[in-house]
Amino acid sequence: MHKFSENKIVLITGSYNPDICGVGDYTEKLFKNLQKSNLSNIIDLLVWRDWTFFKFWSQLKKIKKNYTTVHLQYPTEGYGYSLYPILLFFLLKSKKRIVTLHEYSQRTRKARLATSLFFYCSDHIIFTTEQERNFVINKFKFVKDKSEVINIASNIASPEEKINWEDRKFDIAYFGHIRPHKGIEDFIEIARISKNKSLPVKFIVVGQVQERFKEYSNTLFLNKNDNDIECFFNNTDIAVSDLLQNSKILYLPFPDGISMRRGSFLAGIENNCLVVSNKGDFDSGLSKYALLFDIENDYNYRLDAIQNLFFEEKERKKILENIQNFQGQITWDQIISKHVKLYEL
Repeated sequence: MHKFSENKIVLITGSYNPDICGVGDYTEKLFKNLQKSNLSNIIDLLVWRDWTFFKFWSQLKKIKKNYTTVHLQYPTEGYGYSLYPILLFFLLKSKKRIVTLHEYSQRTRKARLATSLFFYCSDHIIFTTEQERNFVINKFKFVKDKSEVINIASNIASPEEKINWEDRKFDIAYFGHIRPHKGIEDFIEIARISKNKSLPVKFIVVGQVQERFKEYSNTLFLNKNDNDIECFFNNTDIAVSDLLQNSKILYLPFPDGISMRRGSFLAGIENNCLVVSNKGDFDSGLSKYALLFDIENDYNYRLDAIQNLFFEEKERKKILENIQNFQGQITWDQIISKHVKLYEL
């Protein structure tokens, strides 16, 4: 890895507030916390949404001239399908190049192939879970010596004094991006069955809707009143925190399962929600913090199991106790400390 006596850092992202992108939200908190930290180097933020040919070469010249360390957050919505972020690293051989890979194993084969190029042109690679790092190392052995894990933390703050579980207004909530392949259809089906059985359960959806998925969202929730689902879209972080604080169960039926890189899962447990989700390839150790289903479990089975959480006080308290013991294990202070150490190597 390159060493520099005078290190000026640029943190690059393709998405940033007000863009709807989990990585963009993470980058905002990372940058603002780094600015307040004891980092001895100058750090600038580059929100790079325009990856056209001429803009690319213009930005490349500025980076070469002004910075010694380049830290890229990848992937983001703002990059689209562009390969220029990868080319950027190949053309910055004289710089210290750091990439944080927020997703790899669950990407398409084509996307994984492109992302793998970072393994050859980066000086250091940050993974957000140990499972993701091991998945890569299993195929690319050399990555082990130039990579580490820095877990993400919840982008949604939670107050010290949390609302008692029994006193919360909403029974079952969904929280996350409203887009295909997130399992939202399963949430709606559970609500429909609950309504048909006349169960006294309050359902809410707390989500962010990108412009390109508005039609999908409108179609999805066309009959929301028929299923007694109350929707809260594109709210502030403070409003989202309040909604999670008032939700008893957070149902996150991800088709590929739960993992520690799921910001919605982390936000749920930080706000003392009982999380219900699906098992997956990277759910190791998470069953004590959530109720996890096999993907083949049908809707009636799931609804019955969720209903039991309202009445099985012993099981509920056991999970909530585990959640409370977990809280504080991944903090923004820890994340910033690891970044500062890496930047100053």
